[in-house]
Amino acid sequence: MGGRTGITRLALSLYLVLVLVAVGFAQDSLSIEKVAELSSWSFAYDLEIQGEFAYLACGASGLRVLDISDITNFVEISYCDFGQDARSLKIEGNYAYIAACHGGLQVIDISNPYNPLEVASVPSGSGYPTEDILLSNGIVFLATGNKSIQKIDITTPTTPVAMGAYLEAHETPRKLYLYADHIYVCTDKGTMQIIDIEDARNPKIVGQLGGWAGDLEGFDNFLYEACGDSGLKILDISSPDKPEEVNRLGLLDKVNHISIIGKTAFVGAWKDSAMGMLYILDLTNPDAPSMISSLEFESAPQDICVHDGYALVCLGYDGITILKIRDLNEPERLKDLNHQAVIVDVVLNGNFAYTTGWMGGMRVIDIIDPTNPRIIASIAEASGLNIRIDEDIASIPNIPKGIKLLDVSTPDSPYLLSYIEEPRVIQCYVIEDDRLYAVDRDYGLWIYDISQPSQPILIAKHPLYFASEIKVDKNIACIVEVDTFRVEVLSYPKSSEVLQSESRVHVYDLKNIDNPELLSVFPASGIISFTNNIVISGNLDQLMVWDIEDLLQPKRVYLKNTIRLTFYKDRNISKIHSYVEMLNMIHEASDATGVDLKRILGNPYRPGGIEFRDGFAYCAGNTNLSIYRVEIQHEK
Repeated sequence: MGGRTGITRLALSLYLVLVLVAVGFAQDSLSIEKVAELSSWSFAYDLEIQGEFAYLACGASGLRVLDISDITNFVEISYCDFGQDARSLKIEGNYAYIAACHGGLQVIDISNPYNPLEVASVPSGSGYPTEDILLSNGIVFLATGNKSIQKIDITTPTTPVAMGAYLEAHETPRKLYLYADHIYVCTDKGTMQIIDIEDARNPKIVGQLGGWAGDLEGFDNFLYEACGDSGLKILDISSPDKPEEVNRLGLLDKVNHISIIGKTAFVGAWKDSAMGMLYILDLTNPDAPSMISSLEFESAPQDICVHDGYALVCLGYDGITILKIRDLNEPERLKDLNHQAVIVDVVLNGNFAYTTGWMGGMRVIDIIDPTNPRIIASIAEASGLNIRIDEDIASIPNIPKGIKLLDVSTPDSPYLLSYIEEPRVIQCYVIEDDRLYAVDRDYGLWIYDISQPSQPILIAKHPLYFASEIKVDKNIACIVEVDTFRVEVLSYPKSSEVLQSESRVHVYDLKNIDNPELLSVFPASGIISFTNNIVISGNLDQLMVWDIEDLLQPKRVYLKNTIRLTFYKDRNISKIHSYVEMLNMIHEASDATGVDLKRILGNPYRPGGIEFRDGFAYCAGNTNLSIYRVEIQHEK
């Protein structure tokens, strides 16, 4: 490498590195405005119905609101994401009271279901998870994970007041049920405690029963406990502080939930680790229920509500489903609604964004109008940690192993082309000239011919030790591997040898793919880019640029230590700031090299989980795809 061309290549590579770092603005300020968000669901825990609306406690996705006026065609109309894990909820008047894991009580104004607003919150005061919630005479009871039940006065919902000391339950409470001024508490130690709250400001424990229970519900003078492997336990609580077991239904499955509507019980259970069951019981004889019917699901029901002859069933990660139950002997499954996803990556191609993540598969989003994105297609089985698109082929490392190739030539009708199963936990892969190169830590390097994506062919594999990254340019591969070697340690009275490990870049010639030739090795913990004999390597503590034009003797031509980053509470804002800071870096690099680098500003580069185009930033994170309008305001 030499002369002006070499400097330009180096500057182009530096651009790719500098996009990752932030060093503080010089003269420009940044305007960032969120203009749209496509929000997915996390886990459907709990459901309440009020009028023509259903309110769903949806884990990390907060409170979701569904319009069920046409229950056979219900839709989500709004949501309130308050930054905490929504586990359980109760509705009273115009307010939803939510037990938020690690967030205590959240109060949401639902007077306008199309625009729910967080109006107040009370932290648990312990930092422990909050599992369940009860309302009684203007007081909220929260089951918290620090072996206590917290009391909160909600006489004025917008200014709730914690009522001093906690009611000690001695064991961690999980589920609460209220009957005749008594709270029945399921705990993590397999007991049920009974608390008298006749004087709500001075509650006291009056009894305790043994036996694990995951959920509680009552009917008439009877309490029903979902007892896992022990089935459904029935207690007579006509004497509230002295419950007596009168029956036990030994259902075949692990019973985890019970809802009672009228004289009908809906019992959720795990059939096995992958399937769930719903049992429908007749409670005409409450101490001896009879089976009406049962239905199999993808997972165990978490909660059930009934509305106008239909049942809405929460299925955890599988969203919610609706059953027609006018004939309880033959419940009919009508419709599913599952916006569940954990989004970790996004890539843009044409007028469309493609997302993927741990769950929810690949989604195709129309972004012709970035302020009004629309999901137009999805493939549930295409979940993975990242996604890339080469021409009309999307590739997604599958969970837990392999890579899936999808045809996205028609964005609203993508389909699976093939599934490459052999690589196990894929650390990194690249596609170059109809070949797919993948590295995993179990075996090493896998090379596939994908000239026909529907029929990929394994053409070579090569064992490597703990390979984690790969970049390929023409027939040269740079692969990060872990080398183990002995070093001498000087100590008194004599020196000794110890084993040490270090990540290094190994440079291979792939002309003979059956036997790649190792050409050289140089120290680096990662590869950011490799093109035109320039390798950018390192991490956030140190960045290096290597010239490998002489493949046998790589030469380090740039080193930068101690990179200062700017972090913000909102991770998306941090990513955007880091990207925009690149503009200042480009000017600095232009001054240092004497080369005008403005022409390369449009060079595509994609930091993890974020894409930029035409003044908009598309950020994948948690359960959302967030879109921001980004403007750089130049100071005069």
